[in-house]
Amino acid sequence: PEVRIDWLKKHAIAVRTIDPKDDDFADLLPLVKAIGSARVVALGEQSHGDGAAFLAKHRLVRFLHEKMGFDVLAWESGMFDCRQTDAAVLAGESPEKAASKGVFGIWAMSGHVLPVLQYAASTRKTGRRLEIAGFDCQFSDARSAERFPKAVEAFFDSIDPDAMSKSQRETLRLLTEEIVGVRRAEKNGRRDATVLRELIQWLDAHPAQAARAHSRREIAFYRRSLNNALVLDRMKRQPRTGTAADDDLRDKAMGENLAWLAKEYYADRKIIVWAASRHLMREADGVEWLEGDGTYAGSVPMGQVAHDLLGEDYYSVMFTAYAGKKGYPIPGPFFATIDIPRAPGGSLEHLLHSAGMPYSFVDFRSLPPGGEWLQGPLAARPMGYSPMRAQWPKTFDAVFHTDVMFPSTKAGDVPE
Repeated sequence: PEVRIDWLKKHAIAVRTIDPKDDDFADLLPLVKAIGSARVVALGEQSHGDGAAFLAKHRLVRFLHEKMGFDVLAWESGMFDCRQTDAAVLAGESPEKAASKGVFGIWAMSGHVLPVLQYAASTRKTGRRLEIAGFDCQFSDARSAERFPKAVEAFFDSIDPDAMSKSQRETLRLLTEEIVGVRRAEKNGRRDATVLRELIQWLDAHPAQAARAHSRREIAFYRRSLNNALVLDRMKRQPRTGTAADDDLRDKAMGENLAWLAKEYYADRKIIVWAASRHLMREADGVEWLEGDGTYAGSVPMGQVAHDLLGEDYYSVMFTAYAGKKGYPIPGPFFATIDIPRAPGGSLEHLLHSAGMPYSFVDFRSLPPGGEWLQGPLAARPMGYSPMRAQWPKTFDAVFHTDVMFPSTKAGDVPE
């Protein structure tokens, strides 16, 4: 362990602070070389209750935007819904109100995350604003049960008022209410999702007519949004097995959505991803749970899909913590604050803690001589704080370590 600790003291990037208000980015400048030409930087989190990680991610968002030219912030939230959030920001609505329209409540309700939206809003009238986007196939705001069918109808009506029949309009409305969750499915099962396929097929069959009313970019957005709804319907219908593979439909859609954003919708622009590390990893079969009967075997996370489609353009960062607490801004026993025990000896977190840096960053892509030990099996807790063993450079491209974690709260309070 002493040899590994000495190596980390010499080669880990010492991050001076996680205070997002601190814009002296000298400590983060080594990340420019580490990230290189990657156009998608994905920032993970251990759970959705990691206040310190949220502050660190906010500061990284500012750095990536101000110093490295990243100008899209893509959330693990509804693709359709986050467009509502971005439109609300552009219209000058408060960041709180704008966030509630698209970003999942675990983040939108957090006082440690809301400042990220406030920062994005502050760039609204600058020459290069930070645009908000989503890549999840799910809807992240219940109000989309009404908004989505209306938007789809308006989109098709501007092409041809007869493109959608009365029956299709009604079916789309009721189906959306069911998959969003504001209406129970009928006793004989969920409504047929054929209407979604029919609308996609109509667009594919009338490209010239659609192009007279909408840009190619807008047509592609609505086609993908309809497909996302189709995937969500399949997710609602599939039997649950209690394994990680239950999320594969969603993860595949998210990975493909992210790649589409990078290659087409935001072609030649640079994207920051805000999501759980669980979704951002790749080579899940190589991650071994050390406690309990959990397993990622057989699952294909979003990060695998995105990496397969984007290659070296995709750079993922896992976050870890040595000890502390996690908690959520949402009330209820399920979201109670939980103690995080100190990481066991020999684990990645214990080694980083022993190196004496409160915050540190290690780039796995370009390990200096002597860092080969990081390429071998090593215990760490980047996902749900559960002890796991993996060859982490095969699973993520870097690690950001916070020695002490504290909960995400509505007030956004920060302990000494």
